Amino acid sequence: MVNFCICGHHRAHHHPWLGHCRQLPCPCRNYIESNRHKGSSSYYNNSMKRIFSFGVAFVLSAAWCQADEFPDIQQIFKTFREQQAFEHRAAEHDTEALQAHLDQIHDLRSTLTLPKDRTTDKGLAETLAKDKEALSRTKERLRLSERAIQGDFLGIPYEMSGLVEKQTGSRWSPISKTTPVLPGEVLRTGPDGRVLLIFEDGGHILMVPNSSFQLKKQSASETTYELIFGSIHVDHRPSAVKNVLRLVEYHTTSAIAIVRGTTFNLSLDEANRTHLVLGSGKIDLSAMATDKKDLSKRGWSRDIPLDTRPLIYGKWVRLALVEGEVFILRPDGIARKAVIGAELAPNERLATGDNGMAWGFMRGDYRVVLEPNSRLSNSKKGNRLSIQLQKGTFHVTTLTQPEEAEARPAFETPTNTCRVSTAEFGVTIDAESGRTDWVPYEGTLEITSH
Repeated sequence: MVNFCICGHHRAHHHPWLGHCRQLPCPCRNYIESNRHKGSSSYYNNSMKRIFSFGVAFVLSAAWCQADEFPDIQQIFKTFREQQAFEHRAAEHDTEALQAHLDQIHDLRSTLTLPKDRTTDKGLAETLAKDKEALSRTKERLRLSERAIQGDFLGIPYEMSGLVEKQTGSRWSPISKTTPVLPGEVLRTGPDGRVLLIFEDGGHILMVPNSSFQLKKQSASETTYELIFGSIHVDHRPSAVKNVLRLVEYHTTSAIAIVRGTTFNLSLDEANRTHLVLGSGKIDLSAMATDKKDLSKRGWSRDIPLDTRPLIYGKWVRLALVEGEVFILRPDGIARKAVIGAELAPNERLATGDNGMAWGFMRGDYRVVLEPNSRLSNSKKGNRLSIQLQKGTFHVTTLTQPEEAEARPAFETPTNTCRVSTAEFGVTIDAESGRTDWVPYEGTLEITSH
C-alpha cells in the first residue's frame, strides 16, 4: 500500500523496473519548519532541493507499484505543481538578486577612470557576462515553473542517469528531476543517458541511451508523442486529464502507433524503419508513405509475376520461388524438399534452412516471403483460418482490396495476434522468447497481445 504524507511524499514503494524498495519518513515538513525563519532565496533553493531529491522521486516511484496499488496520477501531478510553486518563488528571488547585482556592477563601472582602471573594468565585465547568463537561466526556470503552475499538460523526469538534455531554442541544456517537460519540448540522451518520464495521461516512458523524444502536442482530444531517433520503452495506463481521456499517438518518421492501455517498445533503425514490440494490450500501427524504390532494393525482394490462380481447395499456400534449403514438413515430422508450384495442405508446415528463402501466395490474398531459419504453419478454429508465424523473419503483402478478398486470416505469433486489411509489413519472431518485432511498410496493422 502506498502512504502519502501531507506534502504528498509516499513512504514506501516498490519499483519493478529499477528493482529496489525504499522506506523513509517524509523529509520536507520538518525541514521547512526548521528553516521558516530564513527569508532569503537560499531557503527556497535548499527546501526545493530537499523536496525534489526525496519527495518527487518517492511520489513518482509509486507509479511503478503493482497494478492493484497504482496511485492516483492526478494527485502526483497536483503535488508536483505545488512543489513547482517553491521553484517559482526561488526563481523570483534569484532573479531579483541577480538583477540587483547587475545594477551594482553597472554603477561601479560608471565610476571607473580609464585607462587607469582597465584591469578592474575587465574583471567587472567578466562578472557582468556571467551574471547575465545566470539571469537568462533563472528567467527560463521562472517561465517553466509558471507554465507548470498554470496547468499546462506536462511530464516529469522520475529517474535519470548519465547525460539527459532538453532543447531550448537552439541550445541544449542538462535537465534534473525538478525540470517539467512541456508540450513542444525535445529531450535527448547521451551515450550513457537514461531517463524515466511520467506524463499526466498515464504514459510512463523510458528513454534509453542515444535517443531523442518529444512531447509533440497536446489538445483537448489527443496527445501526440514523437520518437525522433533511438528507442523508448512505454507503459501506458490511460488517465484522464481535466476529466477527459484523450486519444494517444506515438509518432516516428515512418509510422504512427495509436495505443490503448499498452506496454511496448518503439525504436527506429539506421534506415528510419519503425520497429514495434508489443508486450501487452492493443495497438494500431500505421506506416507513413513509403518510397516503393526503397522496398524494391531490399534483399528479400524478387521480381515475381503475380499468380492469380486460385489455390486448390483445402490448400493454404502455393510456392512461387525457392532458393537454398526449403522444406515442407508433414505432421509426422517427415520432410520433403519444396519446389516451385508446390501447394501445402492445412496440416503441413513450411520451413527454411540456414541458407533457404521462399516466396509464395497464401489464402487470404497474401504474398509472403520467408527468410532463412523461418517456419510457417496454419490453424483453423471453426471456419476461421489463421497463419502461424512460429519463428524467423517474414515479409507479407496484401494483394487485393478488402472488398475484393476473401476473409483474411489473422497472423498468430507466440505472443501477438495481427489482423490486416490492406498492408505490407515485416515481422521477426525470436525462437526462444517468442518476442515479436513488427515493421510496417504500408497500411495499418491491428496488433493484440495474447
